[in-house]
Amino acid sequence: MKKYGGMLLLFVLFLAISVATVYGLARQTKARAEAKNAESVKQIGKRIHEVIGVLKALAQNETVQSKTLGFGEKARFLTAMNREMGYLMICILDDKINVYSPGVEKPVSSLASRDYLRRLYASGKTEVTDAFLAGADGRTLVYTIAVPVRMEGRMAGALFAAIRESEINAFLQEGQADGDSVLIGSGGQYMSGVPDAKFGMPLYIMLEKNWRISRPVEEILMDIQAGNAGTFWGVNHFRINYFVYTPVKETRWVVITRGSLAQWTSCLILYGIFLIFLVCAGIFLYFRGTGKKRNENPN
Repeated sequence: MKKYGGMLLLFVLFLAISVATVYGLARQTKARAEAKNAESVKQIGKRIHEVIGVLKALAQNETVQSKTLGFGEKARFLTAMNREMGYLMICILDDKINVYSPGVEKPVSSLASRDYLRRLYASGKTEVTDAFLAGADGRTLVYTIAVPVRMEGRMAGALFAAIRESEINAFLQEGQADGDSVLIGSGGQYMSGVPDAKFGMPLYIMLEKNWRISRPVEEILMDIQAGNAGTFWGVNHFRINYFVYTPVKETRWVVITRGSLAQWTSCLILYGIFLIFLVCAGIFLYFRGTGKKRNENPN
């Protein structure tokens, strides 16, 4: 028994150090991913709240509320205001959901087919859309925020502002060393924080790619759709990942951040070197002890 006592001690030491190392790295991964997620949610939520505040203030502006000015003049005023704000655009709609261009008193088109505007006119509540392609070239990804315009207690129209997807994406890219953040839309689809090829891809595809997951995929999807926050672990391509998801206030969006134990590669390499040293030391001590016994008992 004494012969293997040293080896047993080394094995126990190896096991204890391994468990402590993995546990420590897992805690660090969780902490950094959760911090990154919280910051992404905060920055995006702050930006959306600011835009909503600006639009609500403009909806009460005397120019927008004027009964004598036409919608073309109101659109001209909003365009001038937007030069200071830097949105992709700010537009005004009449009570029939028609949109106007600056200085043109006839509507340029009807947006009555847009679901989010129909909801706004029916409920009188602010709407924040998922990302969609817009712009003159139809290739610019934007998010739109719309607020009602009320005059004498009735719906008299609406204002909406479009902000570039790249602006939201910039918030997700900050602090990438702590984890990768993506923005998920109301339909459970990828929007920002992913390559163009993945835009619109359903979230469940990513979840199903994980070999092992700590919670059922259906449960996670239902939780996200319900606007809840949560976490789970997954394994994909031999990488152990930690996921945290949090809804963004005043929207139907969710930010999901992934932290990976792979980000601790340098630590794991050093740990591997240490283990090799430990194993070599154990082998050396074992043969050294065996050699001593042979010298003491040559026969």
